[in-house]
Parts: sequence; C-alpha cells; structure tokens
Amino acid sequence: IASVEKAEKKLFELIDEQFITDEIDDPNVDKLPPSDLKKLQEKSQEMEVKMEVCPSPLKCIRLKGEVAKVQQLKIDILQILSSFEKHEGQQREAQHLKKIVQWKRQSSQDSLEDYDVQQNYEIEQAHSDGRPTYTYQNSSEYYTIDFQKLKETDHYARTTCTVVRVDLEKQYREGDLPRSWVS
Repeated sequence: IASVEKAEKKLFELIDEQFITDEIDDPNVDKLPPSDLKKLQEKSQEMEVKMEVCPSPLKCIRLKGEVAKVQQLKIDILQILSSFEKHEGQQREAQHLKKIVQWKRQSSQDSLEDYDVQQNYEIEQAHSDGRPTYTYQNSSEYYTIDFQKLKETDHYARTTCTVVRVDLEKQYREGDLPRSWVS
C-alpha cells in the first residue's frame, strides 16, 4: 500500500509540473470585440487549452492546460490586447487631433469637406513625418495627396482636387471662434 501511495503522489507531482492554471488581468478584456474572442476560443480549442473569460467586473482570462501551450496562448492573447490598446490610443489621439488640425478637400460643388477623424489623423501623421505624399484607399479606389501641391488625385477617375490643412488652434487664437462658442 505504501508503494501505491508513493506512486500516486509521484503521479500528482508530475501532473502539477505539466499542467497549470494562469490568469491574464487586463482592463481591455471586456472591451475585446466578439470576433477576437471567438478567434481566441477557437485557438484555445486547437491547442487543447481551456479558456474562460471571467465575468465582469473581474476583467481577466483564465487558462488551464499544458504549461507550454498555456504560455503560448497567453503570449498570443497579450499581443491581441496590446494591439487593441494601441488602436484605442490612436483613436483617442485622432479625436484630440481633430480639435487641433482638420484636413479638408474641395468637393465637386466647390465647398470644403472634412476628412473623417481617422483619415484626418493618418493624413496629419504623414504630413508631420515630412512625407511628400500620402496614399490611401477608400472602398476600392486609391487616392494620393501631394503635400507640396496640396492636391488629391483619384487614381481611378484620374481627377484632382485641392486639399487644405486648417490649423484650428491658430484660427481660434486669432479670434475666429466656432459659432457654438459664441453666445
């Protein structure tokens, strides 16, 4: 009987060495899109790691399985959380930048249209980096902004229009306040 108990104890020690439970605590866990969570669930099943998203307000992911597989999945999850946090930071920067600088393009009716928040951010980043041009895709069409000429070229239609960079801080310092600010 003593040898059976000794073998049983050794077996449990080996299991404890090979299998772990680990938690990832991160405030962005409950903000992850369902599509990302689904991909992580599928990956955990492929790796034979049990993955459980802790109910709010805990904001954690619990992993159970073989040590090496749990560690690999944890790295993958941390990378997704990191890229999610980076993306959220860029969105905050873009919202803030829209209050400072606004890029506009001349529409077909000769009025100026604002670029959307994210596009404005990307154009300003390219401009601030000193790049001579910036190319982007909208739907299936490609456009290039030439910062020296302040022109945007539609590569499909082969047309150009004027672009303008409005420094909102300078504009407001000089007394041209938005109508909503004036009582």
